[in-house]
Amino acid sequence: MSYLNKYTLSIIAILIIAFVVRVYNLNYNSPFLDEAIYITLGKTLFYGNFNDHTPFNWVGGMPLLYPTISALAYIAGGIIGSRLINVILGTLSVYLMYKFTQKLHFWKEEHLNKATGIFAALFLAISAIPISLSRLATYDMLSVTFFLGGLVFLLDALFKKNPNSYFWSALCLLLAFLTKYTVLMFFPFILLLAYLYIKVYNKKQISEVLFFIFMIIVGLGIYIGKYLTELTEFVTGQVVNRSNLGSIGIITQFLQSTYLPYLLGILGLIALICLRRSYAPIFIFLLSFIPIIIHTITYNSATLEQSTIFSLLFIFPFTAYLSTFITQKYKASGILVILIIAFLFMEYINSALKKEGLGYRWPNSTDAMQYLQKQVSGDERILAESADVAVLALDGKVPNKNIDGPYYFVHDKKTGTQAYRKAVMDGYFNIVELNKYTSLTPTIKNIVDKKYKIIYKKDVFTIYKKINNE
Repeated sequence: MSYLNKYTLSIIAILIIAFVVRVYNLNYNSPFLDEAIYITLGKTLFYGNFNDHTPFNWVGGMPLLYPTISALAYIAGGIIGSRLINVILGTLSVYLMYKFTQKLHFWKEEHLNKATGIFAALFLAISAIPISLSRLATYDMLSVTFFLGGLVFLLDALFKKNPNSYFWSALCLLLAFLTKYTVLMFFPFILLLAYLYIKVYNKKQISEVLFFIFMIIVGLGIYIGKYLTELTEFVTGQVVNRSNLGSIGIITQFLQSTYLPYLLGILGLIALICLRRSYAPIFIFLLSFIPIIIHTITYNSATLEQSTIFSLLFIFPFTAYLSTFITQKYKASGILVILIIAFLFMEYINSALKKEGLGYRWPNSTDAMQYLQKQVSGDERILAESADVAVLALDGKVPNKNIDGPYYFVHDKKTGTQAYRKAVMDGYFNIVELNKYTSLTPTIKNIVDKKYKIIYKKDVFTIYKKINNE
């Protein structure tokens, strides 16, 4: 069997594994709050009141991009449809991981580069965080896919001297940014490394790489310039929302899900440096530390898991190099070592899945929402801690404007906590849904208990109805 057939079959098998792991039981839980937010935001585009939500102030990517895609998928297939989009993207990202690692050309022999790419694809296919994000209807996997696509095209332009790939790389990287703003943290380093590589190894392409950099800067400049005020508010909100974990706590949280890939990746980096007698790979490996540095500086742990997948993209090529090196040098015993590493890796992943409860970290609101559907007729005003989840559940029965949640709320010239307390005291809401894990419960529960009666109580959900509304 030729190398082409062998490696083609291998990557096909890995893609099948990646897809099956991600697509299995997509209806595992009710919509996560972030999933519901993106879907309801996208659906407002069809109702003509998109701007009423001022989405550029708080959405972590261009509101017209992922939310619209997610909403269309939801209309076609419900929450399973929205999640299926990310299953497909997550599987595609596994293939792009293969191409990205292969095009790094860690080996002089092309078949070894393919083997390294296959190992990297396998690690991404079976890793806990990529699996988790591929099963959520959020913008992370679309951004990862665009980002990896941009890197693949960039390597193709740099190493194969294909100038057309610069355009496609710039386009993919800009789309990755528009999908999720935080990928901007990589751009200065990627542009600098591309420029330095051309400056040292292929000066004839200096004009092409400068045009690539120019495209990125102009694209970012146009978008950021147009929405500067809104983006400033978004960034300010992210920085102000500090975690109480502290720097050590954030780093510890990061290492809990990356320590094994980092350990194997560092060993692979050392082996690569010793064999190639080159320190250039270090700069690629260092890109993996950018997310944790940014999160530590800003004391933001809320989105650390979503950023961790970008670290893994720069770790797995080195973990894969180590695997290829062992299997090539030690043959049968090397394969045994890799099988042991794979077993440990799978145990590590299973442990992470169980420990983190990936996919089950929020309460299942299906029963509560189904009960709520039976209680409303169209004119009730509802306060729901699971606001956007309730909007999805009550779509067509209650106008969206009648459903408020733990966000910005104004009542009787009051805002924030005072507005909620006054509205409940006044009986402004006909129905109140509380979830003991979220923010409104401690604020208004004592008032709700006096003014409303419990009509539903199960698990963490309690639904109240105004006493004089019978």
